[in-house]
Amino acid sequence: MMKKIIICLTLALVLLGNVGLVGAQEKNKEVKQRERVLSEVGKRVVFEASSVVNNTGDYSEFHWSFGDGGSAEGSGVLHTYVQPGYYEVKLVVVGLDEKESEFFWDVYVYNALLVGVIDNTVDREQMSQLEREMFADGNLLWVIEGREEKKTVDEITDQVISSSDILDKSEGIIIWGAGNFGLDLLVKLAQRGEMDLSDLNVAVVSGGRLASLVKTANSAFNIVNSKSLILVGDNALEFIGSFEDVEVLEERLQSEAIDYELVGI
Repeated sequence: MMKKIIICLTLALVLLGNVGLVGAQEKNKEVKQRERVLSEVGKRVVFEASSVVNNTGDYSEFHWSFGDGGSAEGSGVLHTYVQPGYYEVKLVVVGLDEKESEFFWDVYVYNALLVGVIDNTVDREQMSQLEREMFADGNLLWVIEGREEKKTVDEITDQVISSSDILDKSEGIIIWGAGNFGLDLLVKLAQRGEMDLSDLNVAVVSGGRLASLVKTANSAFNIVNSKSLILVGDNALEFIGSFEDVEVLEERLQSEAIDYELVGI
């Protein structure tokens, strides 16, 4: 009987010791913030541990997993995604003190990238549905939101300018809001002089009569000097996925007998 008690106590101590070890291992692992990467399909993406680690010399190991089955070792690595989609990249670094830290990247891979800008009057669920449909087709719609009530055009302009790294990769910008929101925003962007829109196709979505916006749109186009400017109604949103090519979008709108106005061309 005494022997059984001793054996049970011994097992209990071993189990408690293992729990303590697991707890120590968990405490020894640090999870850090997430980074964001947007990349076109087939383009090499550079991942640098130095973008998240203050001093890489304090770490002895760098283990990368790219979310598509690929992996690599080293403080700086390259990886190419061959399919559009969302990938979670994980980096595990091991310090000289054997402490582990984890870092994550949210990677969005696309065939074409479009930027959407909306004010607080837009149905966010409708925009989310459009995002999902486009992403299912391999295209990424990155939405910049002016969700707060009564947010001014100037404040949303600041948001757009702060996202210039995304706009630099974009083939077009879709602006959707009440009244002259879209055209006013374009003019503000041009007046601030901090962004070059000359290589971008621009679509302004309006729920009102497009013909009444043409004169204002022509003036805005002359100031902005974008690659193209098209006015469409919100019933054309399901076709916006073709917007990276204005001619293709125009053909689709014509075939569906949907009203639009191509400005300045």
